[in-house]
Amino acid sequence: MDTQILQGVFYVISASFGLLAFLLMLFSARSNIHVNKYIILILSIGVLRTLISGTYLLKIQTAFLDLPPMYKGSLAFCIVFFYLYVKSLAEDTQQFKWKNGIHLLVPLGLFVYYYFLGKNNLQHHKVLLLLNLLVTIAYMLFYWFMSLSLIRQKITKNLRGLNESHFRLLRNWTIFLFIIFSLGILRYATLHAQFYWQGYIKPRPHIIPFTVALMSAVYLKILISPEILLGIPKLRKRIVSSPKIFESATPVSKPAKKNGHSEFWHFDEREITGLLDIRLKEILDNSVESLVDDVEKLVTDRHFFRNHHMTIKEVSLELGIPYTHLIYVFKYHCKYTFTEYKTRKRIDDAQKLISLGYLKHNTLESLATEVGYASYNPFFRSFKTIVGMSPNDFATRGSG
Repeated sequence: MDTQILQGVFYVISASFGLLAFLLMLFSARSNIHVNKYIILILSIGVLRTLISGTYLLKIQTAFLDLPPMYKGSLAFCIVFFYLYVKSLAEDTQQFKWKNGIHLLVPLGLFVYYYFLGKNNLQHHKVLLLLNLLVTIAYMLFYWFMSLSLIRQKITKNLRGLNESHFRLLRNWTIFLFIIFSLGILRYATLHAQFYWQGYIKPRPHIIPFTVALMSAVYLKILISPEILLGIPKLRKRIVSSPKIFESATPVSKPAKKNGHSEFWHFDEREITGLLDIRLKEILDNSVESLVDDVEKLVTDRHFFRNHHMTIKEVSLELGIPYTHLIYVFKYHCKYTFTEYKTRKRIDDAQKLISLGYLKHNTLESLATEVGYASYNPFFRSFKTIVGMSPNDFATRGSG
């Protein structure tokens, strides 16, 4: 079979794996969207390039063998996207930090520069190529060292002394990705050097598969172990349901009991019934208090129940944990059912708002809506049942 056809088939297969990984990340992005978005962008660029080259080699399309010269600057974004991905992976934050936009200025400038060269057919201009080579190498080295420092300080260092397999999985994933990243920028720098010393040349067929093979390794790694896309805290909760991981992990001593949430929760041993619950107890025994902390932060600090559509399913999705895990925690460690817990948290929220003077400028109906009720009547009944007086009486007593 013709070498070109074999390479085209390899490209298309690689792009197919990339598309599967891309779709997997899109479907899982809701539980941890900030961590996933940067690698989604990296893979989308990689899949696009591979798909263009593969379809060209197989003569499905004949317009482009690769990205047109004016758009090759888009590859520079992958370097900063990798750094931001590792950064968000270590921090495991849901909040977008606008200051991260500063990192996009250099690749944006390179993109405009490439576009200028390609549009004006200046790829052979020696001075411009030398400038491009120097800036690109400096840019790549800067983010290479930044990424290495981040992995060592925020991930490897944070995991030191922990033998749990899920932490090792995350550490190994970032090291694997960093190696791929290093090989990729080395190849990128080599091509730029060739452009300077030999002029603009098209990628050689026997060289291209190296880059594609690197991306294929990333695609397969994601498809085999999708949990590696999550950050450190969420990774613990997401793959805690894997028996293989916990069977191979070194047992962790059970944390001391907390009293911070004693109004709603208890951590004493209770008789577990049912095969599923017994299995869940084995899995969750060392992470119940951590899950309770996460639930409390979500409800108390982020006021998750102010949306009256919130269900236990929505809470599990927001926390990035299996639905069955949260049911188990409420069944055996909460003093109330989920519905009762939600009601009491909303009434607590209402009391705090009243104490802060909310009713000075708003109505009771507005208060009911604010804390998550669709209408005033159910709010009034719940408030009076739990507090022992009406919201208006509570506000009057507080002001008096």
